[in-house]
Amino acid sequence: MIVNFENDILPDYIINDILKDSNNMPWSGMGGKKTDNPNRIWMHQYDFKSFKYVCDLFTSNEYKNKYQVPLTSGCRIELSKDQEGCYLQPHYDDPDKIFTMQIYLTDSSVATWFDNGPVIGKKNHAWWFHNTGTELHGLKPLKENRVTIIINYVNDKWLDKSVLA
Repeated sequence: MIVNFENDILPDYIINDILKDSNNMPWSGMGGKKTDNPNRIWMHQYDFKSFKYVCDLFTSNEYKNKYQVPLTSGCRIELSKDQEGCYLQPHYDDPDKIFTMQIYLTDSSVATWFDNGPVIGKKNHAWWFHNTGTELHGLKPLKENRVTIIINYVNDKWLDKSVLA
């Protein structure tokens, strides 16, 4: 299992605009699975410049090349507003997800953990991996609300095309 880390993914003004633009959007109440959340926010479905910036960046061939995913990959970009108390059971990603990244837009004292421990939940820091089926990860109950962006590059077997940017 190889988990990579990256800092300063997005310009600060974009992060601030995303937080402002999403202020009135609902918080999720995940109780063990991401699919427990009925209020998922697919960024390409909203007409905010800040959201468009992120979608354009991660659907570009430049970024697909940067993260070494096929240019034909679909891209799923979710703004995740997780409420205090939310958690995710340990899980492996769906095999049709070929890449997963989480970018923290706010600091969080509780962050995603992998077999070797938790990552740092710091604003504008990210972790990512190429999905090999060995990346067991989860989330202990949050001690405060947090906002992150989850980016998945997916293969052509991904069924729900409506969530792709």
